[in-house]
Amino acid sequence: GKQGIVRYIGGLMFAAGEWIGLELMEAIGIHDGSVLGVRYFECAPKHGVFAQTARLEAEARPSSTQAVAVATPVASAPVLAPMLVGDVSREEDEDNVEEVEELELAAITSQSETTDGSISLGQTVTW
Repeated sequence: GKQGIVRYIGGLMFAAGEWIGLELMEAIGIHDGSVLGVRYFECAPKHGVFAQTARLEAEARPSSTQAVAVATPVASAPVLAPMLVGDVSREEDEDNVEEVEELELAAITSQSETTDGSISLGQTVTW
């Protein structure tokens, strides 16, 4: 198995159920914590994956000071749906007007541990 650090726990916009977002130690993942334009957590490109609890082997839980140091975001609130904030501006060229839309996503909040309490943010797991 491959080792990773739990960076996100909660629901996903593209799949049902509770999911664990992992930052893998090696660049063998498929994303950087963002999927389909939604940011769940931050990690280097190709270091992020999502897995369900049953597919993970939990290692020792971090102490509370370690969890705060490595977990991003640290929160105990339930997952919130992302909110899109639009900023539409126009750039004028000599012959045409081009519309540029910039969308900003609100942060998705992670749970601090899985529903069954077996995995927590900042914990090292094997996938």
